[in-house]
Amino acid sequence: MIISMTGFGQAKMETLGKSVSVEIKSVNSRYLDITCKMPKIYGRLEDKIKSVIGSYTTRGKIELYLNVENLPGSDDSYVALNHEYIGNYLACIKELSEKYGLKNDVTVSSILSNRDIFTNAKSEEDSDLLWQQLDGAINNALCAFTDMKKAEGKRLSEDILTKLAGIEQIVGTIENNCPEIVKNYEEKLIARIKELAGDVNFEESRLLTEVAIFADKVAIDEEIVRLNSHISQFREMLGATDGAPVGRKLDFLLQEINREINTIGSKSNNAKVAKLVVEAKSEAEKIREQVQNIE
Repeated sequence: MIISMTGFGQAKMETLGKSVSVEIKSVNSRYLDITCKMPKIYGRLEDKIKSVIGSYTTRGKIELYLNVENLPGSDDSYVALNHEYIGNYLACIKELSEKYGLKNDVTVSSILSNRDIFTNAKSEEDSDLLWQQLDGAINNALCAFTDMKKAEGKRLSEDILTKLAGIEQIVGTIENNCPEIVKNYEEKLIARIKELAGDVNFEESRLLTEVAIFADKVAIDEEIVRLNSHISQFREMLGATDGAPVGRKLDFLLQEINREINTIGSKSNNAKVAKLVVEAKSEAEKIREQVQNIE
């Protein structure tokens, strides 16, 4: 079972006098990159939140949005002034006014527009209480997030398997054309020699040697064996049930598949095979685009 790096999850809970809403979404990324957007009072929990997210996923650019509101009648539904912050805030305004000759038109209304002047003294005293308010909603959102990533991973796996089968079919056609390539070369070589030599006899053994050299040069048996082995490994990783991240391994394996396809194309001096190689490379590129989304 593979897991996509693309997902979305949300949850809402009412607990301990709070209404907590959580949204989490992710897109593909080379590493795990987590951004949390939340009310300032919960900023001290950011590292803990990131640690919890990291226990659910290993790669992706993840954004978490947290909104917390007081429920009516809650004993935590009052606010207090952050006097230390307000004092520093007003001092900065005074300095700005004096240094640049600006009119100091500060009013209570203008200060109230800065929400950081308020604090909830009771909640700020206890980080454990803050976490209890968030824990359930965050984990519920992460469960929904993970379910979506698994569903997307299943879809990606099915699509990739279809494209792998297409590559195998193309390679099988190329393999079937190999004897024809050698035969055509032999016929063209004989026709060319007859054209140049006319009625002059030539050594058949030398002709056979030239054909044998060409056949060895265009032989792709080893490439096909390795290519089939890589595809088999690819399938095994897609079918793994432990849920371990395989995105980087699949990406490396796909590079090897592309290398073998390119080698087949360079060794097979035939227009029909060249066209088939282009088709195989096209399918491999489509797989590469899908692999970029796998965790």
